Amino acid sequence: PEFIKYSDSDIDKKMEEAVNKSYDIYKMKQELELIKVEYFIADQYLNTDTYPHELAIEDKQAAIADGIESLKTSLLTDYYNIKNLEDNIEIEKLNLEISQIDYDEAASRVKLGILNSSSEIESKVKLIEQTNTLNNAISNYIKAYNDFEINLTDFQESDSK
Repeated sequence: PEFIKYSDSDIDKKMEEAVNKSYDIYKMKQELELIKVEYFIADQYLNTDTYPHELAIEDKQAAIADGIESLKTSLLTDYYNIKNLEDNIEIEKLNLEISQIDYDEAASRVKLGILNSSSEIESKVKLIEQTNTLNNAISNYIKAYNDFEINLTDFQESDSK
């Protein structure tokens, strides 16, 4: 079985775009603008204490910065998970090759009468199990790959993660 390795040639650009179009970040920026308007009104027209608004502005700016960093961290974690899963597939491919060699050797020895057929069957079972392990590794990779692509292209609800 084959799989397509993730092309990370422009990963930084893709992640930056995902952050820029995050609904959560957009919403926080809109809330910040509202607080700034409230500050302006309090300062210019109401002659009231603006300190609570100044604190709210600072808090919202910090929340936006934290949200951006959190989103970037989440995307990087997902990206590195994909890279680890790619490595796991390569390892499982090598394990499959070893299982195939073991099976071929057992089958040859049975034909020569050196080994009994139960050893060949045992090797065949291990080969089938290793094939399943490889297929599971590929399946896990494809799921993670698709989830990451969705997050990069349509990161609209980070709260649902």
